Amino acid sequence: MSEAERTLRRILIGAASFADAESALRIAERIVGPLVADLGGLMMEDTTVAALVGGPGRRIVATSGAVVVAPSARDFGLVVASQARAFETRLARLAEAHTLRWSFERRAGELVAGLFAAAREWDLLVVGQCRVHRHGGRVILLEPPAGAASPARMLAETVAGALATSVVPLSSPAPTPADVTTLLDRISRASAAAVVADLTAGPLRGEAELRRLVEAARAPVFVIGADSAPAPA
Repeated sequence: MSEAERTLRRILIGAASFADAESALRIAERIVGPLVADLGGLMMEDTTVAALVGGPGRRIVATSGAVVVAPSARDFGLVVASQARAFETRLARLAEAHTLRWSFERRAGELVAGLFAAAREWDLLVVGQCRVHRHGGRVILLEPPAGAASPARMLAETVAGALATSVVPLSSPAPTPADVTTLLDRISRASAAAVVADLTAGPLRGEAELRRLVEAARAPVFVIGADSAPAPA
């Protein structure tokens, strides 16, 4: 029984789309164990994206790179609702397969802010996002400074085992703003399969630094300690 399994009983998966949620759910279904009691899903609907649609003649860049006409506000709302239903259905199947309590919620707003707002009810946050590089990659562990107690290493090893890969520890003992930028640059170039961070133990802390980590990772991010991390300035 790992330290991570002993302390991470309540897991919340947050995402802005079903595709992003699925990237995290595929890992979660391999790591949930008998000591996990609660599984949650949070679909965050970014209002800045919603504001871009609905205007006559507006165009957007599709995932294929093509420039296309933006959907109407009604059509966009239907797409978001469909993705939320798919997320909820997938979450429910996973929870029921492991006899877990589960819950699902839709909220408007930015993803990381929404997860932080919910953090006190959960032991582990998982930020779902599709990997840019779909093959290979290792699990990056943001290793806490020497002497800092954290279940992050055990969690990283559990995730790596589920993905049949290995753990790459990255650390910065006393990070300055420049050190944080360097650390995030290394992560952005690493083609990670997933990233694990403990915001209480460090080296990254707080909502703002987690947001930067998510942008750099371009893969699911597993977050411990968001419930006690510093509030944004």
